[in-house]
Amino acid sequence: MVNSNLHNILNTVSLESQYDAQAKKVLAQKIVLAYIMKNTLEDFKDMNPQEIMPYIEGEPMIGISNDLAEYDEQHELHRFLGALFSKGLTSEERLSIMEEEYHIPSRVLGKEVETMCNLSQGIKEDALAEGREAGIAEGREANLLEQISKKLAKGKSLSQIADECEETEERIRELMKKL
Repeated sequence: MVNSNLHNILNTVSLESQYDAQAKKVLAQKIVLAYIMKNTLEDFKDMNPQEIMPYIEGEPMIGISNDLAEYDEQHELHRFLGALFSKGLTSEERLSIMEEEYHIPSRVLGKEVETMCNLSQGIKEDALAEGREAGIAEGREANLLEQISKKLAKGKSLSQIADECEETEERIRELMKKL
């Protein structure tokens, strides 16, 4: 059980790392950076993102919100980043928003956004599987505790309880401490 949980945790950490790396690849796209610059830097505010792209050098670092803001000019950048990174959108929805609202062709971001979404889905599925596994283990233990309690109430011995529950006496002793 411990090895399985450790495996799940390490797998989830690996997927989260892959997701983060993929998000950085999306942000590293010059058209995405140009749009960010247009909406955050006074020098670029009147320029078209296509005109800004030649000025981009280096790798920026950025914090991201999980919420997709409503579109309005004052919060345009928040919506732009939210459309890229919101957990509630499919890759098709993200690309559609990028094309329709920001005029960024899906061919520019398509593969990177799709990979990022797939990694996100993998993280979610692993977390659900881990939660199910933990819930099942807790349920089994609760059931076993109930059986032990009933058998003790009937006056059964430790060895009888262990035999009937198909557990070791040591395990039954451990569980009896929880009663």
